[in-house]
Amino acid sequence: DKALKKTLEEAEKVTVPADLFTEQYEVEEHSFKVGWKMEALHPTMASRFCPATVETIIDKRFFLVTIDDLTGNEKKVMCCHSGTPFIFPMGWCETKGIKLTGPQGYKTSDFKWNDYLASQNATVAPDDCFITPMVEHEFERGMKLEAVNPSQPNQICVATITRIVDHLLWLHLDGAPGIVPNHVVEATSFDIFPVGWCESNGYPLKTPRKTGYRRKVAVVQPDCRPNPMSADEVRSATYSQIKAGEGGSSSWCPKIYFNHRCFS
Repeated sequence: DKALKKTLEEAEKVTVPADLFTEQYEVEEHSFKVGWKMEALHPTMASRFCPATVETIIDKRFFLVTIDDLTGNEKKVMCCHSGTPFIFPMGWCETKGIKLTGPQGYKTSDFKWNDYLASQNATVAPDDCFITPMVEHEFERGMKLEAVNPSQPNQICVATITRIVDHLLWLHLDGAPGIVPNHVVEATSFDIFPVGWCESNGYPLKTPRKTGYRRKVAVVQPDCRPNPMSADEVRSATYSQIKAGEGGSSSWCPKIYFNHRCFS
């Protein structure tokens, strides 16, 4: 208790400068209702867009959204507000050319919203409930950066931007197996960093895995002289010339070693 009291007294003497804080985004009040359907980025499989449902209204600013699953498995729940960058109105994926994956347990492989709503007797969240994030960025397809590995959050990898849709970036972790799908992050995500961030902050960077290499062979022209000198004769002549202090031009040169396998 004494240590805590002393610490609090010392903390009151040193305040954090206000200019170190940035203005926080003010969350606006929402108009969502329980049971309304929408489209959302899966919270644990960040490459999949799925139908989702408003499950709980927390207060006038926040609500819980659940990824639709008809199998009864563990629910994937997200806490959202009207401006959450990973929730979208019905039809957003179609207009952006993004595949919408049907719920687990849904029998029809070709997902169609109208059929699904009829089977679930559900209502769609109106478009005006969503606040589209107005994020201006200069990212372009093909740019390199450093990004957190979603399957191993303690690992930061070299990554490439493969697609951009509005405020969303599709990232491919360089060197990852081809079967690993690209994952989606927001342009203002805290999980992406500029090239060199790991080095400047002393954090290990997961470099791309080598998938193979080509051997480069140095082409050596053969000795076309009538009577080329043997290696022993070259060494002997070199030693004799150096010992005698001879210089100037010569019809031969010291032995040359070729790194024909290009090993370092």
